[in-house]
Amino acid sequence: MADVIDLSPLLCEPDAAEMLLRARGQLNVAFRKHGLFCPDPLPLSDLFHVEPAESDDPAASGMVKARARYKAAFDTWATAMPVRLAQPVLELLRQTHEALAAQCDASETARTAVMRAHAFLASRADRATGGTAGE
Repeated sequence: MADVIDLSPLLCEPDAAEMLLRARGQLNVAFRKHGLFCPDPLPLSDLFHVEPAESDDPAASGMVKARARYKAAFDTWATAMPVRLAQPVLELLRQTHEALAAQCDASETARTAVMRAHAFLASRADRATGGTAGE
């Protein structure tokens, strides 16, 4: 079993990648709000210029801005996610899709991006865990 999930193939689909990365960030934000250590912050060697909340959710301002601001550190974070976070991130994506489906004014692009991100992560998580990600 792998320790990380390779997310790099999803990066060629910017909308889906952004949805997945924002879900990862929201997971970190939720941990920090409850006084817990964030499980997946942006790995920066020079954190004194970055607020902890920024390293928790680096994709919050969008992938283009995050790449410009954090450079290689963002790409490293964006291409690999710990396997142990797959289920909580999948749940956040599922909830996001349900919320978008209930909104009349939600764009089809956003709904499709969330579905693509969910399908990609579910498939990769199953591979990384030998098919036990759903258990």
